[in-house]
Amino acid sequence: MTKKIIKLTFVTLLFYATGRLAYEHFYRLTISIVKSFSTVPLNFFGKFPFWFFGDPTFGLIIGAIPLTVFFTNRLSKDKTKSLLKTTIIYALYFVTTYFITCWVTSIGLLASNDFYKDGQELSYNLRQVNLNQIYLTSVIIATVLTAATLAAIKLIVKNKLKNNDRQTVDTNV
Repeated sequence: MTKKIIKLTFVTLLFYATGRLAYEHFYRLTISIVKSFSTVPLNFFGKFPFWFFGDPTFGLIIGAIPLTVFFTNRLSKDKTKSLLKTTIIYALYFVTTYFITCWVTSIGLLASNDFYKDGQELSYNLRQVNLNQIYLTSVIIATVLTAATLAAIKLIVKNKLKNNDRQTVDTNV
């Protein structure tokens, strides 16, 4: 158990450091995705929020990813073999919710402009795209969906085993 805690702590700190040091890159990626999902041309102005050590809140959000995967993995029956399954399910949900959140953000930016004319380029400050909110929303939704999926799988397997036991008892009588 101690080795697992040490590994989890190391991975969490690695994710935290990545969130802090690659903050600007995550911001650029998100802005690019929001632009690509928009149905109208978007232009963003302002400096990318970059500090040498990044945003501590964003680091905590990214650092929470291994913890949420670990805790949702605790729901499964065979915890050691299912970690890869849990990670894959979580990653799929996370990427999907991240793209959906970016899409909703692009719709929100378009809807916030009352005087839009067809073909007009819309300009916004970079700060109107809240990176922490996008990633936190993605982490929370991915965690809930992963936990629900694992609980549903566990319930289905449990019911299947009960049905198999009943059939075995019926054939033995």
